[in-house]
Amino acid sequence: GKCLVGSSLVQLDNGSLVEIGKLVEDKLKTNLVKKIDDGFVAEGDDTQIISLNLNNMKNEAKEIKAYVKRESPEHLLRIKTRSGREITSTEYHPLFVFEENRIRAVKADELKIGVKIAVPRQIDIGKNNYFYELIDLIKKEDNIYISYDEKFSIILRKLKKTTWKNLAGEIGIPLDSIRCLLDSKQAINFAYFIKILKYSGLSNEEIIKLIPYVKSKGIERKYNIPWRNSREFSRFFGYLIAEGRLPESSNQIWFTNGDEEIVGDYVRLVKHLFNVNPTINEYKAGCWDVLFYSVPIRQILDKFGMHVGGKTENKELTNLFLKNSSDIELGEFLSGLYSGDGYVGKSSIDIITKSRKLGFNIENILVRLGILFSSRYKIKIATNNGFSGIYREISIYGVENFLKFKKYVNLVHNSKRERLDSLLGVKSNPNLDVIDVNNLIIKVIKDLGISVKSNKKKYPRLDAYFYKQCLPSRSGINYLIDNLFSNSNESDNLLLLKQIANSDIYWDEIIEVEKIKSKENWVYDLCIEDNHNFIANNIFVHNSNITDAICFVLGRLSAKSLRADKSANLIYNGGKKGEPAKEAEVSILFDNSN
Repeated sequence: GKCLVGSSLVQLDNGSLVEIGKLVEDKLKTNLVKKIDDGFVAEGDDTQIISLNLNNMKNEAKEIKAYVKRESPEHLLRIKTRSGREITSTEYHPLFVFEENRIRAVKADELKIGVKIAVPRQIDIGKNNYFYELIDLIKKEDNIYISYDEKFSIILRKLKKTTWKNLAGEIGIPLDSIRCLLDSKQAINFAYFIKILKYSGLSNEEIIKLIPYVKSKGIERKYNIPWRNSREFSRFFGYLIAEGRLPESSNQIWFTNGDEEIVGDYVRLVKHLFNVNPTINEYKAGCWDVLFYSVPIRQILDKFGMHVGGKTENKELTNLFLKNSSDIELGEFLSGLYSGDGYVGKSSIDIITKSRKLGFNIENILVRLGILFSSRYKIKIATNNGFSGIYREISIYGVENFLKFKKYVNLVHNSKRERLDSLLGVKSNPNLDVIDVNNLIIKVIKDLGISVKSNKKKYPRLDAYFYKQCLPSRSGINYLIDNLFSNSNESDNLLLLKQIANSDIYWDEIIEVEKIKSKENWVYDLCIEDNHNFIANNIFVHNSNITDAICFVLGRLSAKSLRADKSANLIYNGGKKGEPAKEAEVSILFDNSN
């Protein structure tokens, strides 16, 4: 029973975040399915996730070989880490720890407070930055229209083989939409026109070239449609998520801020992106409202997570944005978001949000950019009415993380930018980013014949690590590698130390392990070939052993290929408290009835 709750968010290789329950349930509807004793297994496909290569300790894309759905046990374990990450799984679902200079999978029920588990330090995702998904996301009900163009008539007439009525039926659109376009040269509903273009065999690239503008029904005003992500669009969207709203009762796109430079930048972005001149109103001294009106743009922004009529707690970043953003666009989004809602203090960079989804989105972006964070839920009380609510607070500490933040995030807010610059001189605290490799460092020192005593004054951390006065920090290890160990011949231990110190892993301390009564009917898992792990809730988790069981019963004899040092290790050893199993049995029933 190695599985996660259905709400666990899995990191796909295209940047998307998908609930594992939805991912598995969708595949059970489309892929070949096998029944197992307590659930179902769907065959894998070409869907790829981000997985940790345990040999080189780097992230890489891997195909999902099977999708697993199993009955939930009576109890589950909820594990929380110091950085604020949280995962809920069955008691036997393994996470990864570092012991005796190697990564080892340990079942959740064996993990204790204080143990450090592997979480992704950085996730590199290469992607296309065109929003092709908008082609299918915009629906008829969104009331987005496209003005008539003679090219549209030419496309339609080439498609006609018999009657217009038959053609409309084949395409799946009302006959009136064709007649209005051809006879009256009227605008056509976006969704209907997309069906025409797809029926004609045009590619996504060809489709977006034909639709540079959109409009509302009965109004000639046209707006640029943002088909491609950019620095400008990402920063605009960050501003809007921070301090904007799309009221239910009007066609308004509303933004407010008290900084003239931010307001000026936002206005320039609106003009550039949508070809609109917004109105600016200083409703009180030092506070400005910026407004423009557009049904099409509102509906398009809704697809990105700025929901029409939504409240602060409903804001999010959908996969439309996440999967089509490079590090540059992610940084620009944070530029707008933190310029509006962020806070730069004396020792940290902070942001607070009422939206749980947005909070996780921010954390995921920071992981993708390689910026370490610490987050927590806190109760915030409004001073004007006493209303309290639960908010997510995300904090960034340490000079290394401040430098990475500044590399990607250009704060438009002057005073915030100045405070960020002052943080770069604050002494970093390496106590959290540590790795238990004292013994390995001792081996390297001996391999290279380095005298600790003679180097103590110049390299005091060498003495501290050798005599185990503290755990080595990642930055401290790399300092010794670059300045002391690099002058000697490389040993196998030094190569391993370099690999560990430059891995894609952050070792995050467990601060809470809680056994809870399951409210789930089903739990879910994935099978990943070779690496046997994936990222869920920004934590590396071990995958299901379903495929191993199948390989075992079909006669595979190599213990190594089944992820065991020897065949006897394939049988449950009882863990630290349980009794070991005397034998194990796997059986497969082949049903050819259908």
